[in-house]
Parts: sequence; C-alpha cells; structure tokens
Amino acid sequence: MIMAQLMWSVLPVFATVLEGASAVMKEGGDLWILQHFYQPGEQQYGKEFIQKPEDCLALVKQAGFSVSRTVEANRFTNHKLIVCAQKPSGHADR
Repeated sequence: MIMAQLMWSVLPVFATVLEGASAVMKEGGDLWILQHFYQPGEQQYGKEFIQKPEDCLALVKQAGFSVSRTVEANRFTNHKLIVCAQKPSGHADR
C-alpha cells in the first residue's frame, strides 16, 4: 500500500487511517509513506498531531507496523520522509 502526501489531508484521523490500512493488508504486506514535512516554526497546521517525522513514525508503529527503513531528503530544509514498513506476520487483524 502506498500513501503519498496523504497525511496532511487526513491528519486528525491519520492514526485511524493507519489502523484501517493494517486491517485490510495481508500479513507481511508493505506500507510505503512519502510525506513532506516543514521545518520547526514553519508548520502552521496540525501541530497538535504531528510536528516532526519522528511523530509520524511513532503513529506507524502504534498501528502495528514494523518500520524496516526510512529515508529523509533535505532534512535541513522543507523535506521529504519516505517510510517502508510491513504488517508483521502473525499480526492479528483489527
């Protein structure tokens, strides 16, 4: 499953979206997230939900995914985060 630039559009329910993705994915299935992040102090929307890439990763893990790798581009400017995660085998469907 690929989520590209989706997070800001569904931010108040992003955790629920991740849980729903986990529920419909096969065990061992891949989740790819490509997301733009702003620098601290520049982000005006959704600060109560997510302020930095690590917050996004925490939500992915809370939804039951195992993060296998991340790639960040332009970390010191407005940058992109790429996350590759898997739904672990033996993970109970929700």
